[in-house]
Amino acid sequence: MDLSSVRWVKRAYVLVGVSRTGRLRPLPAVMGGLSAMRGWIRAQGVPDELITCLDDSDGGIVDAASVFGAVRAFADSRTIEQLTVYFCGHGVVNDGSELWLLSGAPDDPSEAVNVAKSVRLAERGVIPHVVLLSDACRSPAASLQFGEVTGSSVFPNPVTAGSRKVDVFYATRVGENAHQVSEKEATAAVGQAARTFRAVWSEVVAEALSGAHPGLLEPLSASESEIDVVRPWALHRALPDLLSLRLRELGAAGQVTQSPESRITSDPQGVWLSQVPHARAGQPPWRGEGPSGGDDLGPGGGGQPAGDGDITPTRPRRNRGRNRRWQPGQKGELDGLATLDPAEGLARSAAAQLVTAAAHSGDADVTCVRLREDTEPELVPLTVVLRTESAMVVTTGGLSLLLPMTSDHRCTVTMDGDAVVDVRWHSPRPSDPATRQDDLRWRSMVASRTRFGLHWLTDPEDAIAAAVSCWDGDLSIPIYVAYGLVQEGHRSWVPTLLERLREQGLPVPYDVALLAEDFSHHDGPAVPALAQGWSLLGADGIAPAPAVPSRRPSLWTAFRTPSGDPLGQLLAHLKPDPQEKTMRTLVLIHGRSQQGKDSKALKGEWLDALHEGLRAAGSDATVPADKVRFPYYGDTLDDLVRDGGDEAAEVIIQSAGEPNAVEQEFIAAVISEVVETIGLGEDDIRAHAVHGDVVEQGVQNWPWVLAALRALESVPGLGGASLALATRDVYAYLRNPGIQTVIESGVRQAFDQETECVVVGHSLGSVVAYDVLKRRAQSEGWIVPTFITLGSPLAVRTIVDALAPISTPPGVKQWFNAHDSRDVVALHPLDARHFPVTPDIENVEVTNPTPNRHGISGYLSDPTVALRILRALTEPTT
Repeated sequence: MDLSSVRWVKRAYVLVGVSRTGRLRPLPAVMGGLSAMRGWIRAQGVPDELITCLDDSDGGIVDAASVFGAVRAFADSRTIEQLTVYFCGHGVVNDGSELWLLSGAPDDPSEAVNVAKSVRLAERGVIPHVVLLSDACRSPAASLQFGEVTGSSVFPNPVTAGSRKVDVFYATRVGENAHQVSEKEATAAVGQAARTFRAVWSEVVAEALSGAHPGLLEPLSASESEIDVVRPWALHRALPDLLSLRLRELGAAGQVTQSPESRITSDPQGVWLSQVPHARAGQPPWRGEGPSGGDDLGPGGGGQPAGDGDITPTRPRRNRGRNRRWQPGQKGELDGLATLDPAEGLARSAAAQLVTAAAHSGDADVTCVRLREDTEPELVPLTVVLRTESAMVVTTGGLSLLLPMTSDHRCTVTMDGDAVVDVRWHSPRPSDPATRQDDLRWRSMVASRTRFGLHWLTDPEDAIAAAVSCWDGDLSIPIYVAYGLVQEGHRSWVPTLLERLREQGLPVPYDVALLAEDFSHHDGPAVPALAQGWSLLGADGIAPAPAVPSRRPSLWTAFRTPSGDPLGQLLAHLKPDPQEKTMRTLVLIHGRSQQGKDSKALKGEWLDALHEGLRAAGSDATVPADKVRFPYYGDTLDDLVRDGGDEAAEVIIQSAGEPNAVEQEFIAAVISEVVETIGLGEDDIRAHAVHGDVVEQGVQNWPWVLAALRALESVPGLGGASLALATRDVYAYLRNPGIQTVIESGVRQAFDQETECVVVGHSLGSVVAYDVLKRRAQSEGWIVPTFITLGSPLAVRTIVDALAPISTPPGVKQWFNAHDSRDVVALHPLDARHFPVTPDIENVEVTNPTPNRHGISGYLSDPTVALRILRALTEPTT
């Protein structure tokens, strides 16, 4: 392979080691794992400024903010092309998602790294390739306290959605522990055995990446140098056997069950993790299963062995094949270590049990079957608590289930002990027995492999086709496929799955909408059916987490049946049927330059733009005009602050009729910040001075301000005159109590105490809305689940100072802000740097196609903004 054009990438590393968490046993080998990783990285010649190490040695703590800050610093540099984040410490799996426990867990449930949320944001971020190395347990929480840990993302929430590659290497499989193994060394002085513990998986990974195993190396030549590299797939294929070898050397092979697992989404031939000096010319790289050649990948994909229960993501067919396990291609120390994977055997056995359980499905709308080892499944009595057109609540024993339902379909719930391991919807109508049996076997294996965290999906398009072609009212199939797409790094295909379901007129489960991040339409209550979905909810997740009873450890969502009124508590915050849901009131607050317009026509223009955005997002939803309140103050504002109407821009630009000194100072400060932010040069400003004016740099010089405005006007899309008018209107509102009182009196009429309102403010309207909510919401008893600002100048320093102290208005639960980076009125995003409030404001950068990048139609017609408004009007909030 000719790689003379190889471009070396800039790599950075965040290393995290936490030996003490809560009252768990301290982990003595954490520092050894960090040391092994640091040794490998430094051997790569990586400078210290590209390595951040966080650990709890010497009594220190590691918190989520520190990890987030380290990752964000590298992301904000916009120069890093590969970021590796390594963790060594305690771990737990809640809701099917890994959590790296930090120093403050479990007392603070957010003091953990939520791997699922972090992967999602890393995929959307600015770093092209992210690698996570996880030396932590993946076992279920052993206590209710640890079961309540939710964790946080350590990757920043990007303003735009990218499509990046994230590779994750786990020390063990889901449900298993990672181990630190001790060596006994004789200590004659005390006559005892002192123990030195080792982070075995970390050591093996560091050695492999350092080039200790030649079979993993692939030679590359670039210009005049030649190196060997270790690629992700090579490491993935080798780690199970390398770890087995090390455990055997330490005498722990019979005591420890630990099977490394990986999730590789990067280009097999496009990236590498490590480079070492070329040592063995002609040495063949490690071969085996994987997309780059060697043994064929079994349908299990991802390095899983094939077998009688093999899965292919195409149309289900009778399974075939013989049990086999990949054997290493190299001779020597790794031979003979591969054995039949225990998880594979469990998955095959569980799949067979699901097929058997299906035969026990009764004629009732919902049947519950409990599996028992080596015995026939037994029927479990259920109590139907509530039934609607789209959902059913049932209880059995100490748990409650909320089951989405489709008309004319029955449901079989399968339990293993007290955990719900499968939910299958099926039609009572007769079908071809052979086809039905093939479909049943296929979905049973998919369900079982999902349960045990095993790979099954290789081709996303075939998997989506199977989800549609196997449809017989079984909501579980698109749910399993959606999670399979995400697991295998094909998250971008989930919207395609959602769209295919819509095209066929099939129900869209909430889990599919959640993973597609498209809530414009879904069927049934807004609760994840698979427990994995809960890890993506919350303040830093995709959607709010509803307030529901605590959940049981289970593959499918199962609630602990609460005492008292279980139905009322369970359904209190769940989404009602689409036909029954009540839409909140939408309050639209306009900006400047609306004088002389018909208020009803203006309201119609806003709604038309919003509906255009919803259609662009693939939604046919509409917001009825009677649910919208549009306080109009355009003529009032014009009468109060008018200085020539639309001629005000010319008055300012031509230096005639100057504002008073205080207003000059306000306007000059804003203009100075704009000049600084966009990088307008002093030469450009001087070039726009009126002949005879002395333009000295500095905001105190009014001719300089006027020249800067003219320079801004000459920049396409900026519009200095528009900025000047907007600035004067904002100044008039902020500094004139009389104007505030008059405008506020009209805006207040749009609210009442009995109706939840979603408030959308544009431009000056965002300042008006913020000010009125801040001063009046608490005393008036207003509830604003979501406050949405568009093209807002709130983050301009002078405006922040005028509104100080700033805070989230009382009654506002969520705040969403959209801006176009070219919109000079919306100079900054409303982020922690420019508008620091708690909780953080959700900022999204959009493309506003209007000429000055500021028009309201360009914001409302954006699909992201339109969907966010619809969600705010219809979705439950916490």
